Amino acid sequence: MATISGFVILGCWIIFVAYWIITAFRQKKTAEHQSLPSALAHRIPVALGWFLLIYPALPPLNRVLIPHTYWTWTAGATVCVFGLFVTIWARWTL
Repeated sequence: MATISGFVILGCWIIFVAYWIITAFRQKKTAEHQSLPSALAHRIPVALGWFLLIYPALPPLNRVLIPHTYWTWTAGATVCVFGLFVTIWARWTL
């Protein structure tokens, strides 16, 4: 079950990135540009988040909090699919 859920989650991420890139070409140009401190205020936390996703074996992040069972894998894949739908709906609406 872990491999099926893993493929579902990976597929959701691939669809998300592809949809985001494709719809980015239809957006209007930015009217105002951010100042450097304002841009760094949200880019640094995002970069930290990517770092933690890429290197999840850091000591506080490598603990198992919930046992890996059929139901947890299914719940994770279901939440990921619903999150993808909400993300696409929000991007389409905005």
